[in-house]
Amino acid sequence: MSRGKMVGLDLREARVFITGGAGFIGSHFVEELAGKVNGITIYDKLTYGPTGFEYPPNVKLIKGDLRSEQHVSKAMSGSTLVIHLAANSDIARSAREPDIDFINGQVSTYNVLKAVRSNDIHSLIYFSGSGVYGDKAEYYEETSGPLLPVSPYGASKLGSQAWISAFANLYDIQSWIFRPANVVGERQRHGVVFDFVRKLRTNPSKLEIHGNGKQTKSYVYVKDVVSGVLSALKVKPDPVEIYNISSNDVITVDEIADIVVKEMNLSGVEYVHQGGKVGWKGDVSVIRLSNKKLKGTGWSPSLSSAESIKKAAAWLVSHS
Repeated sequence: MSRGKMVGLDLREARVFITGGAGFIGSHFVEELAGKVNGITIYDKLTYGPTGFEYPPNVKLIKGDLRSEQHVSKAMSGSTLVIHLAANSDIARSAREPDIDFINGQVSTYNVLKAVRSNDIHSLIYFSGSGVYGDKAEYYEETSGPLLPVSPYGASKLGSQAWISAFANLYDIQSWIFRPANVVGERQRHGVVFDFVRKLRTNPSKLEIHGNGKQTKSYVYVKDVVSGVLSALKVKPDPVEIYNISSNDVITVDEIADIVVKEMNLSGVEYVHQGGKVGWKGDVSVIRLSNKKLKGTGWSPSLSSAESIKKAAAWLVSHS
């Protein structure tokens, strides 16, 4: 590794501030970090309500909106590490209403960065996404380019990365940027598996599928995402490091439907495809991410895409 000094972040004394920490991915970070750090503050506007996860004693929850620059800066006071997860999760809706991603993505990230600077914090973890790459059906590495997002979600993530790079270089903020594939697992409340379970609860004999069912993407288990981030923290950014996080393979939407149907003990389900290459305008048909760089830190995904989907489906079936 070109900057391969394995002398990254020591979490033991860290006071962690997690935006979006009450959400699906955030709750898994809280669960993993609670016993490893000095304290955790969650900053979340609780759009979807609580996940049902019970927070350990050293976790403080602040209900707040990242659009309020002064409030987020005050809440962040005393922290030493910021994990910025908060973002719009309704990608299809933002394709119709792009302001959602601009305000809840780029503007909010800029407010986070100003709060990081004003609180003299020098460590930042940011969750970007595979949407920054666009829809070229290529095998993407972190150095792939040009980056040509096809959705407001991808554009917002890419713009946020640019601001992080600028602040990291100007103000000595060591920054880790992660581009995960589609994250699935326990406590998720949106996405294709969630939608399929919900639809089949309503009509167990017919499943409407956006697109042609051949969309092909990597799905990664949420606990593999958390372990991947922690592994990457062993490498000190100079001043920014970018990592893809993905499983080692891909899966089609129809194959996901098959897994969900099986987990729900259904048979004879009719798949009704709406047609077209993508599920909606702004969606991508193929995502293939290289995880070679992250593997260089000693990490490896524990589950395949299909196994990750099966885990998520089993949890959703038993909790809905």
